[in-house]
Amino acid sequence: MTRRLRLPFVALILASAALSLSGCGYEEKAASIEAALIEDVEPIPGVITVDPHVNANPSGTFITLSVTADSYDEDEIKRVAREALKVILNDPRIGYGSFSMGVFSPDKTINIGPSDVGCHGTGTTDSLRGCVL
Repeated sequence: MTRRLRLPFVALILASAALSLSGCGYEEKAASIEAALIEDVEPIPGVITVDPHVNANPSGTFITLSVTADSYDEDEIKRVAREALKVILNDPRIGYGSFSMGVFSPDKTINIGPSDVGCHGTGTTDSLRGCVL
């Protein structure tokens, strides 16, 4: 009787272990990319805050970045956006993934994204690299 119970029990333990290990590394990857984004964008003149969100999972890496500039001037905000894109997309720590970014005025009334600075693509880091590199 114990032999019959032992096999399903071992199989259940192995399945549980495999499921728990399948998520390993994704939180660290997301945290690493978020730290790289902050490190890359904070030093740009005119940047007040950098708010990255990265979701890394078996389906891919999804990066959303919100940057607040210290200006209400659209040309200045576009400059910040171009510089941010250039430094982010040149950073090998960012890697490949879905990418969305907005650079906002302090009151959030102006929002500049990659397409506003001439970078049109599929919304991935690879498609945008062709624009700024």
